[in-house]
Amino acid sequence: MKSASLFSFLILSILFVPAFRAAAADDGAEAKWLAVLNSGADWQEKQQACRELRVVGTIQSLPELAALLTDPQLAGYARFAMEEMRYPEVDALLHDALTKTTGAQQAGIVITMGARRDASAVSLIAPLLESPDADLARAAAGALGRIATAESVDVLMQFRTKAPEAARFPAEEGLLAAAERWIAEKKGDQAAPVLEVLIAPGAPANVRMGAFYLLAAAQPDKAPDRLLAALAGEDADLRSMAARVISETKGADLTARYAAALPTLSTDGQVALLRALAGRGDAAAHPTVVQAIDNPEKTVKVAAIKTLATLGNADDVARLAALMEDADADIAATSRATLATIEGTAVDAAIKTAIGLSPATVQAKLIDLLLDRRAEQALPTAVAYVLNRDVPVREAALRILAVLGTKENTSILITAIDTAPDAAARGAAENALGSLCARCGDEALPAVVNAMGCSRIDSRMALLRAVGRAGGAKALDCVVLSLNDNDETFRNEALRELSDWPTADAAPQLLELAKSDQENRHVLGLRGYIRLARAVTVPADKATMLIAAMDLTRQPEEKWQVLAAWGTLKSAQSLDALLPFLQDTQVKNEAGSAVITVSAELAKAGGEAKTRAVDALKAVIAACDNPAVLESANRVLATLG
Repeated sequence: MKSASLFSFLILSILFVPAFRAAAADDGAEAKWLAVLNSGADWQEKQQACRELRVVGTIQSLPELAALLTDPQLAGYARFAMEEMRYPEVDALLHDALTKTTGAQQAGIVITMGARRDASAVSLIAPLLESPDADLARAAAGALGRIATAESVDVLMQFRTKAPEAARFPAEEGLLAAAERWIAEKKGDQAAPVLEVLIAPGAPANVRMGAFYLLAAAQPDKAPDRLLAALAGEDADLRSMAARVISETKGADLTARYAAALPTLSTDGQVALLRALAGRGDAAAHPTVVQAIDNPEKTVKVAAIKTLATLGNADDVARLAALMEDADADIAATSRATLATIEGTAVDAAIKTAIGLSPATVQAKLIDLLLDRRAEQALPTAVAYVLNRDVPVREAALRILAVLGTKENTSILITAIDTAPDAAARGAAENALGSLCARCGDEALPAVVNAMGCSRIDSRMALLRAVGRAGGAKALDCVVLSLNDNDETFRNEALRELSDWPTADAAPQLLELAKSDQENRHVLGLRGYIRLARAVTVPADKATMLIAAMDLTRQPEEKWQVLAAWGTLKSAQSLDALLPFLQDTQVKNEAGSAVITVSAELAKAGGEAKTRAVDALKAVIAACDNPAVLESANRVLATLG
C-alpha cells in the first residue's frame, strides 16, 4: 500500500495548481501568511497559507514551514511549499526533519528530496532502502532515481544486486527513472549500461520492457540493430516492445531498412514488424507489405492485409477485392475490413471500377463497401445495379437506396418492386422504398401514388405500405381513399394500414370504421382507435376517446381492450368508468385488473384519493373471482394500510 504521505503529495500537486498562476499581490503577502501560520488558525487556513507561500514565500518563510514538517496534518503542505524554493537552507532543514520523523511523514520528506534532486541527501536516503517499512523503502528508491546522479544510481545498482527479490522492484523502478532523466539530459550513453542490466533475463517483465524502450532512445544510432535483433529473437515480450518502438519512430530511411528485413524474420517477427510498419504510416513500406500478402503463412498474410488499412491505396483495391472471396474466412473478412478502412476518394473510385470487373458475389460485397464508406459513388452505383438479376447484387444496391436514396430514386424502386422475380425480392425493394418514403415524406408520394393505379395487385399493396411509411396528412388521405378501391385485397391492405396508423390524425377515420356494419372494418377500426387513445397524453381527450370506444364495443374481447386502456389513465374518472364493469360477468376480472392499476397510482395522492382507491380495491375483491386478480388487489390494499 502506498504511503499516506505520497498520496498527500499527489493530491496537493493538484490542489495547489491555482497558486502557481498568481504573483504576490503586494510586498506584505508573505508576512500576512506567515502570521496565519503563527496564529491559532485552523488547519484549513494554515494549509491555504502554505499554498500561498508556495508562490510568495522567500527564505524568511523557512523557519515556520520547517516547524510544520513534523505536523501530521500540515507536513505535506509545508513540504510542497518548500519544494520549489531554491535555497540550500531548504535541503538542510529537510535533512534535519528526516531524523525527527518516521513512517509516512519520513517517506514524504524523502519524496520531496527526490523531487528537489538533492544530491547531498543520497547518503541519508541510501540506508532507508533496507527499511522494514515497505513504503519508506519504495520512497527512498524513487527519490534516488529522481536525483539521478552517478552516486545515487550506484547506490541503487549495488542494492539491487544484494536485495531480496521482493525488494528489488522499487530499486529497478528508481533506476528506470534515473535513466529516463539522463536521456532527457542528453546523457544516453551514461544511461545505456544501466538499462542493459535491467533488460537481462530475471528482471520483472515490465522492468525489462521499460528498459528496452528507453534504451532505444538512449542510443538511437544503435536502436535499429537492437530492434531488429529483438524481432528476430524468441522473447515475445521484447519482440512486441520492439514493434512498438519502431511504430513510434519516424524516418523514411529507417522504414526502408526495417522493410528490407521483413523476409529474413520468423513468422512471429514478420507479424510484429508488419504491425509496426502500420504504426509508422510510411508509404515507403508499401511494396514490401504488398509482397507479404503472398506469404504462405496465414498469420503473415493476414497481418500484411491489415497493414494495408494504413498503407494501402487505390492500386490495392483489385487485389483485396479478390481476397474477399478467399476460401479462408479470416483472410476474406480481413480483406473486406481493410477495404472499408483505406482512406481516399481514389479508393472509392477504384472500388466502383472493381465492381464491373468482379464476379457477382464480389460485386455485392463491393457495393456494400461503398455504403460503409459513404462514398459519393454509392448512390449512382446502386441505381445502376438495383435491377440486376443477381439476388445478392440487387439486394446490396437496395441497401444503399434504403439509406441514401432520394426522391429522384423513387421511380427506380417502384420498377424494382414491379419487376421483382419473387416475394423475397419484392419485399427487399419494398423495404428500400419504405425507408426512402419515411425520409422524404410528401416529396416521394406523387410517384408512388401514381404507380398504384397501374401496377399488379401485389406491387400495389407494397406501394401502399410504402405510402404508410411516408406518414403525414397526404399519405393518410391516400390510405383512406384506398378503402374504396375496387379490389377487395387492396381494400383490406388499406384497412390494415389505417388500423396501424401511428399518429392521432387518423382517429376520426378509425372511429368511423369502428361504426361500420362490416365486421373486419369494425374490428380493425376499433382496435386502431383504442391504440391511439392509449397514446393520448391529455387526460380529458383520452377519456373522451375511451368513452366513445366503449360505446362501440360488440364483443367481450373488445371491452377488455377498452378496460385495459382505461388503466393507463390514473384518475378518479377512470374508476368511475371501470367500477360498473365489475358487475359484468364477462369482463369483471379485466375491469378489476384495470381498477388495481389505477388505484395503486391514485392512492399516492393521499387524502380523499387514497380513500377512493381503497374502496375501489375492496370492490374488486368483492366482485372478482380470478385468483391472480384477487391476489394483486389484496397485495396493493395491504400496502395502503
